[in-house]
Amino acid sequence: MVVTATSWKWLVASPTSWVPRIAENIGLGQLLFLDSPGLAKIIVCVYKVWLSFPFMMLMASAALAGVPSDIYEAARVDGASSWQQFRRITLPMIARSTYISWILMFIFCIGDFQSIYLLTGGGPVNSTSTLIVLSYETVFGNFQTGPGIAIGFVMMLVSVLISVVLFRRIRKVQIA
Repeated sequence: MVVTATSWKWLVASPTSWVPRIAENIGLGQLLFLDSPGLAKIIVCVYKVWLSFPFMMLMASAALAGVPSDIYEAARVDGASSWQQFRRITLPMIARSTYISWILMFIFCIGDFQSIYLLTGGGPVNSTSTLIVLSYETVFGNFQTGPGIAIGFVMMLVSVLISVVLFRRIRKVQIA
Protein backbone atom coordinates (compact mmCIF):
# COMPACT_ATOMS: atom_id res chain seq x y z
CA MET A 1 0.00 0.00 0.00
CA VAL A 2 2.82 2.39 0.82
CA VAL A 3 4.53 1.76 -2.52
CA THR A 4 1.27 2.15 -4.44
CA ALA A 5 0.29 5.41 -2.75
CA THR A 6 3.81 6.77 -3.12
CA SER A 7 3.80 5.88 -6.81
CA TRP A 8 0.50 7.65 -7.36
CA LYS A 9 1.70 10.65 -5.42
CA TRP A 10 4.82 10.69 -7.59
CA LEU A 11 2.59 10.65 -10.69
CA VAL A 12 0.31 13.54 -9.69
CA ALA A 13 1.64 15.58 -6.73
CA SER A 14 3.97 18.20 -8.16
CA PRO A 15 3.92 20.37 -11.30
CA THR A 16 6.85 18.34 -12.65
CA SER A 17 5.03 15.02 -12.19
CA TRP A 18 3.94 13.04 -15.25
CA VAL A 19 0.18 13.62 -15.17
CA PRO A 20 0.33 17.42 -14.62
CA ARG A 21 2.93 17.70 -17.41
CA ILE A 22 0.74 15.69 -19.78
CA ALA A 23 -2.27 17.86 -18.85
CA GLU A 24 -0.25 20.99 -19.53
CA ASN A 25 1.03 19.63 -22.86
CA ILE A 26 -2.47 18.93 -24.13
CA GLY A 27 -3.57 22.46 -23.26
CA LEU A 28 -5.35 22.08 -19.92
CA GLY A 29 -2.96 24.44 -18.16
CA GLN A 30 -0.98 23.76 -15.03
CA LEU A 31 -3.09 21.42 -12.89
CA LEU A 32 -1.98 20.70 -9.36
CA PHE A 33 -4.03 17.60 -8.67
CA LEU A 34 -3.40 17.27 -4.94
CA ASP A 35 -3.53 21.02 -4.21
CA SER A 36 -7.07 21.58 -5.47
CA PRO A 37 -9.91 20.16 -3.31
CA GLY A 38 -11.98 19.09 -6.32
CA LEU A 39 -9.10 17.52 -8.22
CA ALA A 40 -7.82 15.81 -5.06
CA LYS A 41 -11.23 14.14 -4.60
CA ILE A 42 -11.15 12.95 -8.21
CA ILE A 43 -7.62 11.56 -7.80
CA VAL A 44 -8.60 9.73 -4.60
CA CYS A 45 -11.67 8.24 -6.30
CA VAL A 46 -9.68 7.14 -9.35
CA TYR A 47 -7.02 5.71 -7.05
CA LYS A 48 -9.59 3.73 -5.04
CA VAL A 49 -11.22 2.38 -8.21
CA TRP A 50 -7.81 1.45 -9.60
CA LEU A 51 -6.89 -0.22 -6.32
CA SER A 52 -10.10 -2.25 -5.96
CA PHE A 53 -10.62 -3.11 -9.64
CA PRO A 54 -8.61 -6.37 -9.62
CA PHE A 55 -10.48 -7.71 -6.58
CA MET A 56 -13.89 -6.85 -8.01
CA MET A 57 -13.05 -8.30 -11.43
CA LEU A 58 -11.78 -11.49 -9.81
CA MET A 59 -15.03 -11.80 -7.83
CA ALA A 60 -17.14 -11.09 -10.93
CA SER A 61 -15.13 -13.51 -13.04
CA ALA A 62 -15.48 -16.26 -10.44
CA ALA A 63 -19.23 -15.64 -10.19
CA LEU A 64 -19.66 -15.74 -13.97
CA ALA A 65 -17.58 -18.90 -14.23
CA GLY A 66 -19.94 -20.55 -11.77
CA VAL A 67 -22.97 -20.12 -14.03
CA PRO A 68 -23.55 -23.41 -15.90
CA SER A 69 -23.50 -23.02 -19.68
CA ASP A 70 -26.28 -25.57 -20.20
CA ILE A 71 -28.75 -23.11 -18.64
CA TYR A 72 -27.93 -20.59 -21.40
CA GLU A 73 -28.25 -23.30 -24.00
CA ALA A 74 -31.68 -24.27 -22.69
CA ALA A 75 -32.75 -20.61 -22.67
CA ARG A 76 -31.60 -20.18 -26.30
CA VAL A 77 -33.60 -23.29 -27.28
CA ASP A 78 -36.64 -21.78 -25.55
CA GLY A 79 -36.15 -18.56 -27.56
CA ALA A 80 -34.79 -16.24 -24.88
CA SER A 81 -33.00 -13.15 -26.19
CA SER A 82 -29.56 -12.13 -24.94
CA TRP A 83 -31.15 -9.47 -22.74
CA GLN A 84 -33.58 -11.99 -21.24
CA GLN A 85 -30.73 -14.43 -20.59
CA PHE A 86 -28.76 -11.71 -18.86
CA ARG A 87 -31.72 -10.50 -16.80
CA ARG A 88 -33.27 -13.86 -15.92
CA ILE A 89 -30.20 -16.11 -15.69
CA THR A 90 -26.94 -14.23 -15.28
CA LEU A 91 -28.01 -11.58 -12.76
CA PRO A 92 -29.83 -13.97 -10.39
CA MET A 93 -27.01 -16.51 -10.59
CA ILE A 94 -24.30 -13.98 -9.69
CA ALA A 95 -26.39 -11.95 -7.23
CA ARG A 96 -25.10 -13.65 -4.09
CA SER A 97 -21.44 -13.16 -4.89
CA THR A 98 -22.19 -9.62 -6.07
CA TYR A 99 -23.74 -8.74 -2.71
CA ILE A 100 -20.80 -10.32 -0.91
CA SER A 101 -18.44 -8.24 -3.06
CA TRP A 102 -20.39 -5.10 -2.18
CA ILE A 103 -20.19 -5.90 1.53
CA LEU A 104 -16.45 -6.52 1.34
CA MET A 105 -15.78 -3.39 -0.73
CA PHE A 106 -17.86 -1.28 1.65
CA ILE A 107 -15.88 -2.59 4.61
CA PHE A 108 -12.59 -2.08 2.74
CA CYS A 109 -13.52 1.48 1.76
CA ILE A 110 -14.93 2.66 5.08
CA GLY A 111 -11.88 1.37 6.91
CA ASP A 112 -9.34 2.54 4.34
CA PHE A 113 -7.09 4.81 6.34
CA GLN A 114 -3.76 4.15 4.70
CA SER A 115 -4.54 5.13 1.12
CA ILE A 116 -6.15 8.46 2.07
CA TYR A 117 -3.52 9.29 4.64
CA LEU A 118 -0.58 8.35 2.44
CA LEU A 119 -1.95 9.97 -0.74
CA THR A 120 -3.37 13.26 0.57
CA GLY A 121 -3.27 13.21 4.36
CA GLY A 122 -6.97 14.16 4.26
CA GLY A 123 -6.26 17.45 2.52
CA PRO A 124 -6.30 19.86 0.88
CA VAL A 125 -8.60 21.69 3.29
CA ASN A 126 -9.94 18.33 4.58
CA SER A 127 -11.56 17.70 1.18
CA THR A 128 -10.48 14.06 1.08
CA SER A 129 -10.80 13.38 4.78
CA THR A 130 -12.93 10.38 5.71
CA LEU A 131 -14.35 9.25 9.01
CA ILE A 132 -11.42 6.97 9.70
CA VAL A 133 -8.95 9.84 9.07
CA LEU A 134 -11.08 12.11 11.26
CA SER A 135 -11.03 9.48 14.01
CA TYR A 136 -7.24 9.18 13.73
CA GLU A 137 -6.75 12.96 13.81
CA THR A 138 -9.11 13.29 16.77
CA VAL A 139 -7.32 10.63 18.83
CA PHE A 140 -3.69 11.15 17.82
CA GLY A 141 -3.68 14.77 16.66
CA ASN A 142 -6.00 16.39 19.19
CA PHE A 143 -5.54 13.79 21.96
CA GLN A 144 -9.32 13.44 22.35
CA THR A 145 -9.75 9.73 22.84
CA GLY A 146 -13.49 9.73 23.63
CA PRO A 147 -14.71 11.52 20.49
CA GLY A 148 -12.27 9.55 18.31
CA ILE A 149 -13.56 6.25 19.66
CA ALA A 150 -17.14 7.48 19.22
CA ILE A 151 -16.45 8.16 15.54
CA GLY A 152 -15.03 4.65 15.16
CA PHE A 153 -18.03 3.16 16.97
CA VAL A 154 -20.50 4.97 14.69
CA MET A 155 -18.54 3.70 11.68
CA MET A 156 -18.80 0.17 13.03
CA LEU A 157 -22.56 0.52 13.58
CA VAL A 158 -23.07 1.81 10.04
CA SER A 159 -20.93 -1.04 8.68
CA VAL A 160 -22.93 -3.63 10.62
CA LEU A 161 -26.23 -2.09 9.51
CA ILE A 162 -25.30 -2.05 5.83
CA SER A 163 -23.85 -5.57 6.07
CA VAL A 164 -27.03 -6.89 7.68
CA VAL A 165 -29.18 -5.29 4.96
CA LEU A 166 -27.01 -6.80 2.23
CA PHE A 167 -26.89 -10.22 3.94
CA ARG A 168 -30.69 -10.18 4.05
CA ARG A 169 -30.69 -9.45 0.34
CA ILE A 170 -28.44 -12.47 -0.15
CA ARG A 171 -30.95 -14.70 1.63
CA LYS A 172 -33.80 -13.35 -0.51
CA VAL A 173 -32.01 -14.03 -3.79
CA GLN A 174 -33.68 -16.84 -5.64
CA ILE A 175 -32.51 -18.33 -8.86
CA ALA A 176 -35.16 -17.81 -11.54
